[in-house]
Amino acid sequence: MGRKRAYAPLDVFMNRRKVGQYFREPDRAFAFTYAQE
Repeated sequence: MGRKRAYAPLDVFMNRRKVGQYFREPDRAFAFTYAQE
């Protein structure tokens, strides 16, 4: 059973439009994924 995330992923917006999500990976690296259109 895994641990719960201690943080919430951040949604990234530009001009009121969601462009992606910024989050921290399990190895503690930061990552960004683009939203699907």
